[in-house]
Amino acid sequence: MGRVPSGPMRRTALLLLPLLGLGAGATALAQGGGGSSHPLQLPGGCLRGVRVIVRFEPKSGQELNVHVRSGGKEVVHLTGVTRNASVTLRLPRTGGRVDVSGATSDGDAISAGRTYHRCTATTSPEPRSGPQVVSGGGEG
Repeated sequence: MGRVPSGPMRRTALLLLPLLGLGAGATALAQGGGGSSHPLQLPGGCLRGVRVIVRFEPKSGQELNVHVRSGGKEVVHLTGVTRNASVTLRLPRTGGRVDVSGATSDGDAISAGRTYHRCTATTSPEPRSGPQVVSGGGEG
């Protein structure tokens, strides 16, 4: 169902794309019939870890053919996706760009892209206010 690039691109794909399932690092997980209004789900927000999960949910009786790119290079090409599937991408710790494009068997184009960056702490610990605690003994 999926195709892994060969040579240096394959090494890059294996570093960027540890996928769940079978094969040489690129496959989709078929789980059941779809039914959502949009066949592609690319999560938003900042990158807390290093993984991004792209989900595909074709409508019943529909087939998807999609290209998944990271860092401007194709890391996986899925053809004939007829059931819910997902691709897990491993991005650099600093983040990166993920682009997905393709088409449905009905001829509709699908695409999404997002640039991920590391989440930053929204609040930093503030020093405690109040009396300073001093300990120690004294003569008295």
